[in-house]
Amino acid sequence: MPATLKKYQPSDFLEAAGSACMGCLSDTDKLSFILEALGTNLGLTNKQMVVASACLQNMSEKDMLTALTMILLNVYAPGQSVATALSKTKCRQCIPRRHLLAAILYGYANISGF
Repeated sequence: MPATLKKYQPSDFLEAAGSACMGCLSDTDKLSFILEALGTNLGLTNKQMVVASACLQNMSEKDMLTALTMILLNVYAPGQSVATALSKTKCRQCIPRRHLLAAILYGYANISGF
């Protein structure tokens, strides 16, 4: 865990988008931007990323979220089992989904050095 965590305000993220109104865009547009960022990091175009992921496209969204969760657990909490992760998140059912997403945003912003 970092020695000091940055304190964020909503404007830190919303102003980072520049003059574009990210909030006005569809979720599909936002997913396309995430794809663009990942593709840029990998040196691939969006089209190359879509073609490369063809074998994953028959997965349900639930299965994709499961896979993404396992990737993140393996990268950021290596060796932690699902049972261990569940035991550490006992109150997950009482935390609203919106609060979970905000906490994930906060954590990733700190990990990434945003």
